[in-house]
Amino acid sequence: KKQMEQRTPAEVLKERTLTLTNSPSLSPKVSDSTRALFAYRFSDGPPVKFTPDEAWSEGTNVQTALKHEPQLTRAFLVAELGSLCKIVSAGTTISDSQEMAEVVRALVEEFPAFKLEEFSIVFKLISRGKWKLYNRLKLDTLTECCKEFENTRAETILERQHRPDLDPFERTSDRLAKERPVWSSLTEQDFKDLGHIKPKQ
Repeated sequence: KKQMEQRTPAEVLKERTLTLTNSPSLSPKVSDSTRALFAYRFSDGPPVKFTPDEAWSEGTNVQTALKHEPQLTRAFLVAELGSLCKIVSAGTTISDSQEMAEVVRALVEEFPAFKLEEFSIVFKLISRGKWKLYNRLKLDTLTECCKEFENTRAETILERQHRPDLDPFERTSDRLAKERPVWSSLTEQDFKDLGHIKPKQ
């Protein structure tokens, strides 16, 4: 048992021979897209791309993931955050692994409805400079970015499920841009980059 506890999440994953779509040793509560993320992060899986729509509809809720695959889920979030900290140049940033683990815990508590895939998207957007960080990458900064993404999801993805005819171009540029200043940092190009909307022909 002691030997099992000393193995890293990556070693556990490789032993399980995780694939993109099927691994009988992983909980069935873990979605295919989450399996793909685990494979990419911890083994030799290819890069994973998904739209915000796909992240919400096909992803694994972070609380569900923690309940059924706690070790891998925590390791994945810490690894994603660690990668972000290496990419982003900020004067004030997360300083050590202990703080990183605490930041992950706080984000999960603050955003229990998030999918693992959505955290991945937020970190990717931050790394691409979609939000002004003011030379700071700490818990409060990450929380604000997650809140903006959550607002985006509520206004576009969830409402569009009830209104399939909704035009994301018109809604973003005409009404929401006036009603919600928080949208100013999420542009039409951002959604094109993420595959949320297709460029006009």
